[in-house]
Amino acid sequence: MGIRDELAAQGFFERAAAIDPALVARARAAVIAAHARSVPTVTAFLDDALWELREQLLPIARDAVGGDVVSMPAYWAWHVGPGATGWPPHRDRHTLFRAEDGTLACVTLWVALTDATPANGCMYCVPSYWDFEYERADPGVVVANEQHLRALPAAAGTVLGWTHSLLHWGGACGPDAAPRISASYEMVRTDVAAEAGIVGVRGAGIPPREERAAIVDAQIAQYRHFTEPGGA
Repeated sequence: MGIRDELAAQGFFERAAAIDPALVARARAAVIAAHARSVPTVTAFLDDALWELREQLLPIARDAVGGDVVSMPAYWAWHVGPGATGWPPHRDRHTLFRAEDGTLACVTLWVALTDATPANGCMYCVPSYWDFEYERADPGVVVANEQHLRALPAAAGTVLGWTHSLLHWGGACGPDAAPRISASYEMVRTDVAAEAGIVGVRGAGIPPREERAAIVDAQIAQYRHFTEPGGA
């Protein structure tokens, strides 16, 4: 089943071993370094590795939405250590879920930079076929039936992708587990971005450091409701 078919059928997809292992190691090191400095882990995006990772994701994003893409101003990196949790149940956004012709226009791509398991806080979701609010204009974020949730364990280098309406969250890292490290990107089809006035990173390449610094500052402000007072 292709990526677009999987997104249509269940709201998410998985592609194992999608990222070069050497790049996974470099990106992981950047997140670990940010965590060690006690700064928001999204500052790892100052490093080239997180942008080289984005370049490897572009073909997957294009496949998901059926056209060229722009990176939306929505990035994050996680270092979920023992006793910490990922972000709580949420949907990425509701606008731009579909283009005017009804096709999917946006996708989130999440990359495992370490093995992500139920023991160290892998991703969880409610597949769209069990989510009775999935198609609503203003869906809630409450898991109506815990037996409908799906764990999404992922080996390092795996890419998980989902629609912006998928209800998802990060688990908790057990006291004896190794940290779960990951990063995420949101992509929107270029024509839809132009219509909506979204200013994002277009095409391949690494933004200059000044632009990366501005992006990082914007993410810290944008996701403060998830990251303070503790954050993940």
